[in-house]
Amino acid sequence: MHEAPRGKRTAIFLDDVPSYHLYAPVLYFQGLAHEGLKSPDATQYFKQFLAIKAKGAGDPMIADARRRLGLN
Repeated sequence: MHEAPRGKRTAIFLDDVPSYHLYAPVLYFQGLAHEGLKSPDATQYFKQFLAIKAKGAGDPMIADARRRLGLN
C-alpha cells in the first residue's frame, strides 16, 4: 500500500480541518489487514501505531496492538 507524504494525509476531506488524528487508527487497521493476510509487515504498522499513541491510556486499540506484538 502506498503512503502519501505526511502533509497530504492530513488533508483527508480537503476541507482545511486538521485530520492528523485519523492517521494512528489507519496504521492500526493496516496492521490488522496485513495480519489477516499473514504478512510480516503487520508488526511494522502496529509498532508505528504504538509510537504515535505512546502516551495514550485506556484505548482498547493500544491494548490490542500491544497484545498482537506480544508486549502484554
